[in-house]
Parts: sequence; structure tokens; C-alpha cells
Amino acid sequence: MNNFDQSFSFLNLLEQPQLQKLQDRSSIVGEVFSFCLDPQGKQLTQVSGSEEETQLLFQYIDMEQGLDVCRRTHASLIEDLQVEDTYYPWIKIAAVDVKVSGKSSVTWCYCAILSDCMTQEEVKESGFTRVTTTENFMRFLDLSADVNR
Repeated sequence: MNNFDQSFSFLNLLEQPQLQKLQDRSSIVGEVFSFCLDPQGKQLTQVSGSEEETQLLFQYIDMEQGLDVCRRTHASLIEDLQVEDTYYPWIKIAAVDVKVSGKSSVTWCYCAILSDCMTQEEVKESGFTRVTTTENFMRFLDLSADVNR
């Protein structure tokens, strides 16, 4: 007999301030922007990243595009990790869904500025300091997915 409570959620382990702190720290390590959705698809945390760079990011992408990727991953019965292109080849959006007993617990939403898809001059001109490479972004996503399984 399994005594595991079917209503268990990642949210049972962490309160919102702790969740924000965990997200902020992992975003620094991964050099990404991120936020988290609850099981109903509602945004739980603020976007990690400096306010200046976050505002700059939203000049390039629409928050709805990021939410859409995350909500589709959240609703998927098969995929717990999705990566999508944006209009800009150097910006990628990804989502990692944490499922417990087949039900979504939280969805981590990520956005990366990929320096290897731009020249050094373009990186400098973009105004972003939180940048990563495609390889490092994929490693970060794999780690995030593994940790959250």
C-alpha cells in the first residue's frame, strides 16, 4: 500500500520566498532568466534577473510567449521539458515541468540569451550581461529536469 499523499506538490516543500530564493540562485548559476508557475498555470515567482535586463528582455520577447511554452509543457502528459525558438535566434525559451504521480506540481520557465549565436560585438551591443552558450543552456536544462524528477 502506497501511503504517498496524491495531493503532494513541490509547493508543500517550499514557501514562496524560499521558492523565489532557490530560483534566483539557480538562475545566476545557469545565466538564465526564470520564473515559476503553480499547478493551475498561475505565475508564482517574479522573473529572476536584474530589473534592467528583465525590461530589456521584454523588449525582445512577449511575456505571453514564455507563458505559452510553460503552460503547454505544464499540460503535457508526455513532455516534461520543452525548448522553443523565438523570433531572435539568440533567445531561447524553455520549460521544465515537475510532475508528481503524473500531475504537474510546478513548472519552471527559462529564457536564455545565447552568446554563441551572436558575434562578440552583438553581445556587447545587446546590453545583456546574463548570457550563456547553447551547450551550457542545454546542460542547465538537463540538470534542472533531473533535479526535479
